[in-house]
Amino acid sequence: MFFYDMQCVAAEHCMRDVSYHLLSCYNDGELDDDVEEELLAFYLKRFNEYLRLDSTSEDAWLGYEDAYFHYRVHSFWALTAFVISAGASELMDRAVGEVVLPRLSRRLLRIDAPGALDLVLGDFSRFAKGA
Repeated sequence: MFFYDMQCVAAEHCMRDVSYHLLSCYNDGELDDDVEEELLAFYLKRFNEYLRLDSTSEDAWLGYEDAYFHYRVHSFWALTAFVISAGASELMDRAVGEVVLPRLSRRLLRIDAPGALDLVLGDFSRFAKGA
């Protein structure tokens, strides 16, 4: 059985969808560091088991540190998707966006998503400073 999301068709890192769902779906107070770590570890265990069954080299397996880094980077997609769906279109009821967008903003700060983005941008930040 397969499911195709035709609203946003993309070939992205697996943590894109994981971050979208974890960061946006849990009510306030339900997703803390411990719950998040447990869910990410569970996902990675199943993900790597699947790769093992598929005879994929261990080099392709995803470790927790790499997964968490991509989780942080791809959290910006969750925020962007809700801004587009709730704020710049009629794809989502505005009331949903009013609940989820502040929640996402707090969670991006909690996981230091800006810090992960700084690591991705690296030397590009010098352009913003006029260097």
